[in-house]
Amino acid sequence: MSAYLVAKALPGAIGLVAVTVLVRIAGVEEYGRYALLLAIATLGGVLSSTWLCQSILRMTPDGGLSAADLARVRWTYGIGSFGFAAVALTLGVARSGTTDIWSAIWSGSFLIAFHLYAVELALLQAHLKSVRFAVVEVARACLMLGLPLLLSLLVRPPSHGLLVGSALAYVGAWALLVRRRIDPDKQSSGPVPEFDLGRLLRFGMPLSAWAGASQALSVIDRYAVSHVLGDAAVGGYAAVYDVVVRGFGMALFPITMAVHPRIMRYALAGQHWQARAVLLRAGRAHALLGALLIPAGYALKGILTERILGLPAGEFDELVLPLLVGAFLWQSALLVHKPLEIANATRYMLVGMLLALCVAVGGNLLLVESVGLIGAALSMILSALAYILFIVFVKHRMALALPRPGPTETRHE
Repeated sequence: MSAYLVAKALPGAIGLVAVTVLVRIAGVEEYGRYALLLAIATLGGVLSSTWLCQSILRMTPDGGLSAADLARVRWTYGIGSFGFAAVALTLGVARSGTTDIWSAIWSGSFLIAFHLYAVELALLQAHLKSVRFAVVEVARACLMLGLPLLLSLLVRPPSHGLLVGSALAYVGAWALLVRRRIDPDKQSSGPVPEFDLGRLLRFGMPLSAWAGASQALSVIDRYAVSHVLGDAAVGGYAAVYDVVVRGFGMALFPITMAVHPRIMRYALAGQHWQARAVLLRAGRAHALLGALLIPAGYALKGILTERILGLPAGEFDELVLPLLVGAFLWQSALLVHKPLEIANATRYMLVGMLLALCVAVGGNLLLVESVGLIGAALSMILSALAYILFIVFVKHRMALALPRPGPTETRHE
């Protein structure tokens, strides 16, 4: 577990440094163009790779993927899903208002690199190679800092250099993975069942849709800000968003990651009150950190936007508080929907995310034009509240809340 926490925390910290450096080097407008195109390309990568990654995690090494089956999943079906994502990417880049063909080419290059890296990383994680997983993730984060920085100085416009550097960073990390690729047949300890593509799709596609809808939230607000207020506005918004949301995630997500296996273990053993106790302790830890970080972040908003990010004085300070609240709510949502994960009712999580996506679209359409930048941040809060309230409603309607201990139960860890 410690290696996986390092794999989240250290790349997150490097990512925060990368945002602050790239905004200053490339400039706010160029960073804005880069941030929008990168978000669209990442959405395409998530849609193309998540179902493959989750299927690999579920079915490798002993769950039904031999070496031949894995090659088929990687390439035959991977290319098909990539083709779908490439179409979505083309439409997204075209609708972003970017008519430069090179923007589409570099965004597509990033999508390919993201897809290849994500699938190989899932295979590594499936074989429980946690230390190597952490090393590769840290290497990717370092490359995501160094290569975009270097190429933004060499390529014009700088936004193209940032995109090319980001794509090359993922290619470099992918190359580290394929140097010592794991053979599933050597790892398997039992007979391998017959390959079933339908099973992979039924399992993986809802998760891919959920992840895609979640990633789309960061596309919608940047798209709205870009079209209504311009590249400089989306550059400042994306910079503040990236630092605040990533920073909050670094503080709170390790708690969610640490308690997840314990909650699942207790729930699968029928010890629901223990699972509930762990979930409540995690919720209290989230609340405590939120109560500390939100006021602290708001008090330091000027230092964050002006001194750290180098943004114009006072123009983006108003974003800090609503983004802090939105980041806290979305991190809390990962705990709120745990009972649905336990009950395998993940389809309701997907419905809730689609509802949140609709709220985000409506909020950005109405608020960005009427109240400006802060409208995008307020839409993040509204979408998170919509998701949480829907999940709570479903839990109570289906009686999925984890029970309290009965009078005859003994509390032992």
